Amino acid sequence: MRITGEKPNGCYVLGLERSLLDVEPPAFMATWLLPPNVRCRPEPTTYEYQEAFRIGLKREVVTLHHAGGELSVEVEDLSPRLKAWSPRGVPSVRS
Repeated sequence: MRITGEKPNGCYVLGLERSLLDVEPPAFMATWLLPPNVRCRPEPTTYEYQEAFRIGLKREVVTLHHAGGELSVEVEDLSPRLKAWSPRGVPSVRS
């Protein structure tokens, strides 16, 4: 899953977690937190953050919970790209 946007300053730490509250479709939570002992100038900063998750069977959509509510996100199957990418010495991924 990949999220992009703008955070209040560069000190915020981003995270994506699997939500255990929703069973179907699988759900995730986008979070950000400001470490307590950090001081930053209040300059908005753009971000791009991603993590990979196993979701079992092929799904068309997953849910993303965030501060502004929730989004239904289309799932893109990356298996064909992973199978095609196999540099020397690294075995290709098999499903």
